[in-house]
Amino acid sequence: MTTELPLRPFGRTGLSIPVVSLGTSRLGHPELSLSTAQGVLESALEGGITYIDAAPHYGNAEAKLKPFLRSHRDKVLIASKVLADRPGRREVIAQLEQSLERTGAGYLDVVHVHSAGDLDFEQVFGRDGMLAGLEEARARGLLRYIGMSAHHRVAHVARIVATEAFDVVMLPLNIIDRHGYDFEEHVLPIAGRSGAAVLAMKVLGGAIPHAGPESTGQLASRSESALRYALGLPGIASAVIGCCNEEQVRAALEVARAYQPLPAPELEEILATGRKLAETLGQRWGPRE
Repeated sequence: MTTELPLRPFGRTGLSIPVVSLGTSRLGHPELSLSTAQGVLESALEGGITYIDAAPHYGNAEAKLKPFLRSHRDKVLIASKVLADRPGRREVIAQLEQSLERTGAGYLDVVHVHSAGDLDFEQVFGRDGMLAGLEEARARGLLRYIGMSAHHRVAHVARIVATEAFDVVMLPLNIIDRHGYDFEEHVLPIAGRSGAAVLAMKVLGGAIPHAGPESTGQLASRSESALRYALGLPGIASAVIGCCNEEQVRAALEVARAYQPLPAPELEEILATGRKLAETLGQRWGPRE
């Protein structure tokens, strides 16, 4: 008998989602076939994953979702993003409509302001800003919940999250970036107090830039401990894992179903590994401040 995938509250939305979710950045690689992508999506859903994260800049990932959603739209939550290089209200709505066309989703459950650290306050909160565009789109029924993702400029992101304007907050929470950026200390508690659902991204260390589908792009030898580390952080609703084959999906599901917090010696060891990697990689997502 297969153990059910644990659920956690999805912030103030009233929903619950599985402790692991599927990221599609790697499915969007041009060398990864549509049939392989469909296998990953079907395997994830069969295993209990019901939250799928996409974005317009993930290659052709949104288009690869379209045939899957024809049969399964009512079984999953679909998230996408609007990009900071087109920050105006009208541009945001245009981006969203293009994502809906590519995915055939009808509506999106979550739309994130992608990489909010790249934007100033006016671009996010101004009368013609990104948030205004998303709120208008929500009033039109194009989306349900408004989210944001962040990669750098930690103090600036903390100010944005503290406005409590976002239903969902997506942060790089892993053993490497806790040393280089430390969203855990400076943003995670604020997000929790705001009632936002917090998604952990890059939990296995983040993809290697320009890596193809055959490259793991992950901390392969430490992936189980890295996932357990992220799931042990306070207030995390789900860890978003990028997978490019069904074996990776099954491995993530196995860890999630058997999840137990890391014992102190293992936690100390993996944090030491992360510290060494952080010294090598530096501020890889952009400036900390």
